[in-house]
Amino acid sequence: MSDPAWSPHGNAIAYLSRGMPRPRGSDAGNAAVPSNVTGDVRVITRLKYRADGEGFIGDHPRHLWIVPFEGPPQRDDVPLPQPRRLTDGDWDDSDPAWSPDGRAIAFSSNRTPDRDINTVSDIWVVTVEPEAEAGTLRKLTGSLGPARTPAWSPDGRMIAYLGHTNPPDTGLATNTQLWCVPADSAEGAQAQCLSQGLDRSLANHILGDLRSAQETVPPRWSPDGRWIYTLVSDRGCCHVVRFSAAGGEIERVVGGERQVYAFDLTPDGRGVVFAASAPLDPSECFVVRRGEGERRLTAVNAAWLAEVQLSVPERLIYRSFDGQEIEGWLLWPPQREPGRRYPLILYIHGGPHALYGYTFMHEFQYLAARSFVVLYTNPRGSQGYGQSFAACIKHRWGTLDYQDVMAGVEAALSHDGIGSQRLGVAGGSYGGYLTNWIVSHTDRFKAAVTERSVSNLYSFYGTSDIGWYFAGFEVGGTPQENAAAYLERSPITYADRITTPLLILHSEHDLRCPIEQAEQLFVALKHRGRTVEFVRFPDEDHNLSRSGQPRHRLERLRRISEWFERHL
Repeated sequence: MSDPAWSPHGNAIAYLSRGMPRPRGSDAGNAAVPSNVTGDVRVITRLKYRADGEGFIGDHPRHLWIVPFEGPPQRDDVPLPQPRRLTDGDWDDSDPAWSPDGRAIAFSSNRTPDRDINTVSDIWVVTVEPEAEAGTLRKLTGSLGPARTPAWSPDGRMIAYLGHTNPPDTGLATNTQLWCVPADSAEGAQAQCLSQGLDRSLANHILGDLRSAQETVPPRWSPDGRWIYTLVSDRGCCHVVRFSAAGGEIERVVGGERQVYAFDLTPDGRGVVFAASAPLDPSECFVVRRGEGERRLTAVNAAWLAEVQLSVPERLIYRSFDGQEIEGWLLWPPQREPGRRYPLILYIHGGPHALYGYTFMHEFQYLAARSFVVLYTNPRGSQGYGQSFAACIKHRWGTLDYQDVMAGVEAALSHDGIGSQRLGVAGGSYGGYLTNWIVSHTDRFKAAVTERSVSNLYSFYGTSDIGWYFAGFEVGGTPQENAAAYLERSPITYADRITTPLLILHSEHDLRCPIEQAEQLFVALKHRGRTVEFVRFPDEDHNLSRSGQPRHRLERLRRISEWFERHL
C-alpha cells in the first residue's frame, strides 16, 4: 500500500495497492496471489513485470482504493472498515488527489493499448459519491506524453498537473511543464501549458545522498485559485516558483543557493512552508510569509553540526573544449594547509538528466575530511540549464559529456594545492557508465570507483527494468536494429584499454542497472590481469547510497575511501 490521501472531510482515505486488503486476524499475505505465480514458478506475460526497489510485480497492477475512517476502534472485536476498490484492469494507477467536495478523485494512469511499450500517462477522474455513480471514469488528457500529479483548483473547476508531450527529439530529456485542464472536459481536451516561457524543468532533479529517488511534488493552488506553485530546477538550485493560473506571470517565491525538495502553502495562502537542504545543512523546515520574510522552524541537525567540520563548496565556472560554459564545484579539505598538494577525485552524477547542486552531500564532505579535494560538475546532459543542454547527448554518450568533465579537471588543476599526478574518478549509475568510459579512454586517473554502473548497453537494454525504453532513447533503436551503435557506446567494448585500478561496487538486487553489468566488467578486467576489486552488496537495490541498510552504507563509504587512499 502507498500514497495515502485524506478526503477533504476527513471521513475516508484513498490509497494505492497491488493486492487485496488483508482480512483482520488473517494469516494470509497482504496481497492476492497473482495469476502468473504457481508455487515458486513465475510466468511472465508483460514487459513491465519488475521494478527496482519493488522487485517482481508480475501482472498484478496497482489500483486505487478508499477506506472509510470513523476513528480507531476501541476494542479488538470491533471490525475494521472494509476498503473499497475504485479502479481495476490491466494497468497501474498513481497520484490520487481528492476533489474539494470529496465526490471524486483525480489520478494518473496509462491505459493506452500499447501501454507496455510506451511512457505515456493520462489524468483521469473517478467518481466516489454518490454511491450509485462510484467508479464512473472520465479521461481528461489526450495521451500525448506523461501526465502526473494532478491537483484540483479550490473551486473544483480545473486540474493542474505536471508532464510534457514527449517530443521524440528530446524524449527523456524533455522539461517537465505545468499544465491545466478543465475538470469537466471530455477526453483529449486541449490542456493549457502555463510554463511554456520558462526553459527549465518543473521538478527537483538535484541528486544527493540523504534521500532516496527524487519524488515529484504535486502543484499547489493558492486558496483564491489565482496562482499555482511548483518546484523548478535552475542551475544548481531547486526553488519554489508560482505561475499565474490565467497564464503569463511567473514569480519566484523561495530562492537561495539550496535545494527545496518539499513544500506546501499555509492555510491562508500567504506563506509557503518548505523543507530544504544546503551545502552546510542536511535538511531543515522553513516558512516564508509575504511581508514577514523567512523563518526557520526546525534545528534537528544543530547538535551534530556543532561536532563536525564541514567545507564550503567553491563554485567553479569553466569553458569546455568548444567554449560551452559548464558549472561545477570544488570541495577542499576543511583544514586546508597552505603549500600542501591534495589528491583530487572527480565525481560524476547519475541520470544523465539530473544534476549536482547546492545540497548537502555527506559522501563529499566525508572524503574532503579525509584530505581529498572533490570536484563535481554538471556536464551536458544535466538538467537545470535548459532543454537543449539536457538533450544534446542523445545518441552521443561518451562524447560531449566526457569532454566536459575532463575540461573540469583541467580547470581544477589551475588551482594551487592539487596534485596533478594524483587524480581519481568516481560515479554511480550513468556516472558509473561515464567512469567506465573515462578509464577506457584515458590513463590520466590513478584510481577509479564505479558503482551501480552500466558497462554494456547491448545487454542493459534487455535486463534493466527501464532498459527497453531508456536505452532506446539514449542510444537509438534496439540492439538488434542498431548493434553497432550499442557496442560503440559501451565501455566494455574498450575493456582491453583499461589500466586504471578499478573498484566495482554493485547491489545484488539492483534492477535498474542489473549486477550482470558489473559481473561482465569484472570478468573482462580480471581475465586481462588488471587491478580490480568487485564488492557485492546483498539485499540492496539501485539506491544503496541513499536508502540502503546503514551497515552497508557505512561499508560502502569505507571501501571507497580506502581504495582512493591506497592508490592516490
